[in-house]
Amino acid sequence: MTEVASTFDVPQKKNEDFSFGSGSGIVETDEDDFQALQQRVLGEMYDDDFKHFSKWIRNYYAKKYTRPQLRELNMKSTINFVLAFAMSCTIYWILYKYFLDYVKIWFVPFWLFNLLYVVTKEEVVHMRAHWTTNMTGSQLMDSLIDWSMMTFTGASKESFRRRHIAAHYADIGNAARLFSDVWLPFVTLPPVFYFKPNMLMKMYFDIEYCKRERLNRDQLFIEVIGLWSYIGATLYELWNGSFFLLCFHMSPLLYYHAGVILSASVCHSGIDKRNSFNSNGLFDPDTCPGLFKLSLWFMCLCGSYTIVNHGIHHAYTQLPLEIVNRDYKLLNKFIMDNYKNVRYNQTLYMVIYKDLYERLPAPRWYDWIGQLFATNFVFICTVLTIVGVNLPLMMFEPFMVDYRLFLTSTKLERYKRLISFWNQLDMPQREHEEKYKNANAYFWHVIKVCHDLKAYLDKHEPGWQPSKLDPIAPADIEIMVAKRGRLD
Repeated sequence: MTEVASTFDVPQKKNEDFSFGSGSGIVETDEDDFQALQQRVLGEMYDDDFKHFSKWIRNYYAKKYTRPQLRELNMKSTINFVLAFAMSCTIYWILYKYFLDYVKIWFVPFWLFNLLYVVTKEEVVHMRAHWTTNMTGSQLMDSLIDWSMMTFTGASKESFRRRHIAAHYADIGNAARLFSDVWLPFVTLPPVFYFKPNMLMKMYFDIEYCKRERLNRDQLFIEVIGLWSYIGATLYELWNGSFFLLCFHMSPLLYYHAGVILSASVCHSGIDKRNSFNSNGLFDPDTCPGLFKLSLWFMCLCGSYTIVNHGIHHAYTQLPLEIVNRDYKLLNKFIMDNYKNVRYNQTLYMVIYKDLYERLPAPRWYDWIGQLFATNFVFICTVLTIVGVNLPLMMFEPFMVDYRLFLTSTKLERYKRLISFWNQLDMPQREHEEKYKNANAYFWHVIKVCHDLKAYLDKHEPGWQPSKLDPIAPADIEIMVAKRGRLD
């Protein structure tokens, strides 16, 4: 333990004034961009502990890597992505031309190859949202990434950056996002446009929206052309009896996106609207108990280890994630040793259903198989969310923790705890407040859930009224609300 702790420098005193942005002399950051767009101040984006850690990690890695070295890593990642895609195309051409009769044999292995090796390398596209200038050290390469992003990933550079920067600096915790006027649900702005090309065109033609959100219409025009070209190429390929783009690019890409989005959702399974160690949880499959270990492992496998790097990534957005993936265990220990109220291998529903999870027996061998099926079920539901179905990801979180909860507890038990939690956050009362009249889709989903829960309880246990803290574990919820309860 001592040896690991000594790997990092001793953190600076917590009462020091830390500055961010281009004036800090450390890195070029995107906090300035968000502040300019939304007129937020730094104090509303970070709590004190997370702000301290963010400054510390930037200082630490600034001593180990120069800016040119980080750009070299980004360039290497970009080249690896292009080579992996070229390799996939070559392998498919050989398989299709010479071994088409054996497609039932090679279909699944080749799909897994594309999921686990090829599309996971598109992480470089995510980093482009944080490196708007000189990401790779080559302006031409940066431009090529921008021009091809829509074709390779289905994501718009302009809309992805708008969503992503907002997701990094406002309304971080899942519960806080219900009240957000900045964060955009997937039904409003999809992460990929393969199945909603009309939304991208609508965005391009809405000049006022582009001005308000500072979207580059020239870039959007390129993306519209790229999106329709990809759709046309996919349909043309299918017409000619081939299926590479649909089955071995788009399909594993959507599953990969599901892994990344699920990982981020679990990471942000808190209630603080600021960046904090409540809204940005830390996870490690190796130290996680129970069946949740398998879910974390599967998210690592299919989501580029987003579940273990995402909370740390919020502290230093421009640090290449391959570095975080390498050092996350050391960073986790550093955080646990130096900061309080850190959410480690824990989600919000693990607090809400704490007593129900605690009464579960130790998992048997077949429970691990059941959990694998449950995790894949949640992945499929997430894919549906990506393509436009209104399914808030928070509702699937209990399945990811331990699917046996739904086999060993009754609806009445779960509903009592859930309505007690929403009552703790005054959700039923918020429905009638004027400032929530134009709230986002997920807010109204929760309001509907509250009505459904109340109707069920009125029918099966008339007269039952949720108290503030009962039957939820009082200490946990009280601490979360009191210490990290900045919701709106």
